[in-house]
Amino acid sequence: MPRVLIVEDETKMANLLRRGLEKEGMAVDVEGRGDEAVWRAGATEYDAIVLDLMLPGIDGFEVCDRLRAAEVWSPILMLTARDSVADRVAGLDRGADDYLTKPFSYAELLARLRALIRRGRPERPTQLEAGGLRLDPATHRVWRQDTEISLSANDEGELRDAIGSSIEEVDRLIQLAEDLLVVARSEQGGLSLTSERVAVAELLARIRERFSARAAQLNRELVVDAPGELVADGDRLRLEQALMNIVDNALRYGEGVVRMEAEAKDGRVVMRVTDSGPGFPDGFAERAFERFATADPARGRGGSGLGLAIVATIVSAHGGSFGAGNGGGGGAEVWIEVAAAS
Repeated sequence: MPRVLIVEDETKMANLLRRGLEKEGMAVDVEGRGDEAVWRAGATEYDAIVLDLMLPGIDGFEVCDRLRAAEVWSPILMLTARDSVADRVAGLDRGADDYLTKPFSYAELLARLRALIRRGRPERPTQLEAGGLRLDPATHRVWRQDTEISLSANDEGELRDAIGSSIEEVDRLIQLAEDLLVVARSEQGGLSLTSERVAVAELLARIRERFSARAAQLNRELVVDAPGELVADGDRLRLEQALMNIVDNALRYGEGVVRMEAEAKDGRVVMRVTDSGPGFPDGFAERAFERFATADPARGRGGSGLGLAIVATIVSAHGGSFGAGNGGGGGAEVWIEVAAAS
């Protein structure tokens, strides 16, 4: 039975979440103060923590700092009414694993929480250490042993470049781990899905945010074009994973603007990702969705060859279709089609 800690000072909200999660078969504890939550999370192993940002005592940012400093690695889903990119980035940099803005749907919170619980409690410090050096990516501060190193303007630029280049590697490792889980589960008798109504424009906007730092580092632009009323029927987290793999490929191998578009068609939802690069090599599009297929292994851009194969697995589990090719104006085009919500 998963054990979850809810840290929320609004009693009504905390009780609603507790009752809902208990109905899902989870054991739930509730704390209303940030300092008390730090003590409880240190004394009990939780499979996940739902953490409000604005708390009496200490706020959610400070709770994250103290938990990670104490090597408490329970996944944290942060809740807040603040919806700026800066606030979301701050929460993730301080040790949160996911971020949900209020007001939110309970179904989405539950889906995100299940995803965090599936990932477990791997150690993932917020500061990076190697060879006696310690780096805090959130503050761009560096220490050698216990002595802080003062950075010049040039050093800061180099540090930003180093952090930027690490973003792609982190994205790649996270996606590879999630892809391998999909492979394992599909081979064990099928990929389980949680069907829900998925607001397509919001889904694509979230993916754009997930890749925004990496796109900026590459001097690339991510554009979303989807009707606000378009709703798909499917597993939101799995569809997000599939689309993230497609966008990752577009950033890795394509050029120019990456466009994420969606439209309704004959009771279905078609989502399409295009770029302005050289497109697929001759003959590759037909086998692009095969496992470990790579257009040119000598290019060495770190692809695993699983990305589009995972797309095929996820979309097939939804009873959908998929395809790839080169657009009329150049560049690669990958599309998926799933059922529209009734």
